[in-house]
Amino acid sequence: MRVESNEVITVNHSQPERRVDCAIVRRCSRAGGMSALRHIWRWPAFRLVIFPLFVWGLQQPALAQPRIPSEPELKARLVYQFALLTEWPSAAFQTTNTNFVIGVLGDQEVFEILNAATNLLQNRNLYVTNLMDLQSAESCHLIFVSETNASKVAQSLRT
Repeated sequence: MRVESNEVITVNHSQPERRVDCAIVRRCSRAGGMSALRHIWRWPAFRLVIFPLFVWGLQQPALAQPRIPSEPELKARLVYQFALLTEWPSAAFQTTNTNFVIGVLGDQEVFEILNAATNLLQNRNLYVTNLMDLQSAESCHLIFVSETNASKVAQSLRT
């Protein structure tokens, strides 16, 4: 890293017939010379390469903007993070080789995104199942219910 500073030298010449006040500004740097970028910028070939790349980079907004995940991706991430960060009791699993089962009721896109995940949850293999009703959810450790099926689930849990 190069540190540069400005040094101001003031010169006063006071004579009865004329008075001159001068200030000289001299740029100082630790290397004592011109910065490398300024030196390289003097090369015409360098300018011919860098300037078009700079203009091209300004015209590429996709390179600077991160991809915004869709709503089903966010829902799937939330379900996965919830399962990952929850401390599950050992009684929730029959054996040490039992899969971690997530059931998805209603939202096909969330099911496909979770099904594509190949990560381990709680040191167990992840298994995602597409549920048709709540009776088939007995073997699931976690259930995701879509907004369209939420009222049906609430009614079935009341009875």
